[in-house]
Amino acid sequence: MNEVNEFNQSVGKPVLNWSGAKRPELKVFEGRLCVIEPIDVAKHSHVLFDTLSFNNQGESWTYLPYGPFSDRDEFTNWLVTANAERDVQLYAISNHNKEIV
Repeated sequence: MNEVNEFNQSVGKPVLNWSGAKRPELKVFEGRLCVIEPIDVAKHSHVLFDTLSFNNQGESWTYLPYGPFSDRDEFTNWLVTANAERDVQLYAISNHNKEIV
């Protein structure tokens, strides 16, 4: 028997004895062209803000549920809060020259 949600849509059969997934390990992924690493607010916040704010009036935030931010401090405060959320894992992507891309 399929379950239905609050919109009366079928959401499939219940999964018995489900206990949730393990949280992925926070680690650095290093590839041939880039490095993907967990966000370190002290290390990444200013360069991320500068990169996202460079030469635009906020259009880089169009499809995101947050931002644009008026200054680095506002962005850094948001980043600290978001990064502390249990269900959020933020990563920075940089090239091998350590520039955020």
